[in-house]
Amino acid sequence: MIFPLTVPPFVTSVAVYCAAAGRLTSSAAKTTDRIGISSIPVRMDCSPPAAVPFLKKIARRGNAVERLSANRASTGYEICSRVRRMPQTFDFFYDLGSPYSYLASTQLAGIEQRTGANARLLPITLGGLRKATGHQVPPPQQLKYMSEDTARWAHQYGVPMQIPRAFPISTIQALRACIAADRRERGAEAMHALFGAYWADGEDISDGSVIERALARAGLDGKGLVAATHLQEIKDALRKNTDLALARGVFGVPTLFVGERSFWGNDRLHFAEAELRRQI
Repeated sequence: MIFPLTVPPFVTSVAVYCAAAGRLTSSAAKTTDRIGISSIPVRMDCSPPAAVPFLKKIARRGNAVERLSANRASTGYEICSRVRRMPQTFDFFYDLGSPYSYLASTQLAGIEQRTGANARLLPITLGGLRKATGHQVPPPQQLKYMSEDTARWAHQYGVPMQIPRAFPISTIQALRACIAADRRERGAEAMHALFGAYWADGEDISDGSVIERALARAGLDGKGLVAATHLQEIKDALRKNTDLALARGVFGVPTLFVGERSFWGNDRLHFAEAELRRQI
């Protein structure tokens, strides 16, 4: 039997199509397709072997499924399973001047490895959040507790940690450097390099020369990235990240979003991971 299908070019639609292809059988082999902007009218045999050429074409042309190894796929089931395993993402809002953001950042790789999800790194200015929300700088009593608490967490995670002599500081230029690095697909490396320079080594990352050296130690173009921090588009990007955080209800860092569920604080990472597992 021939089934006329209209398949929107989205991963979910392809997955639905694959599921249908796995259940239907036919002896017909005629296949015609036209790649359109909003739909892909198809008339084809819906058995898995006949579905392969069609799905391979989607894998080649559709941006959403570029990661599929279509040439290695042997059945419609295999391509379908690859589509379903497209990685989930979660948002990580952070400020380099936040000790709990640093601690949380050391755990991101583990979360990604265990869940198959990818972190979208979103540097923001905590000062901008506080100004917009009216949140005040923590009192001395809280800062004393924070010093003790972060030391406990660092020991728990097995990572170096110290409260820098220069604390608090302006992290705006360092955050811009992270955004510039992200545009070169090196955002994670820049973030970890600058977090480490500040919270592990106690360096003053409000200084452009310190930022440059820290990035260079990580194998990045420190000079070029520091120069990029003066570009208006990079400045605007940091402002937009902060505005996005405010629009989504962020009031402190680190804050993670899994879908539209938010998790504030280093001590909420296990809840965020559980939500990732639930959604995948």
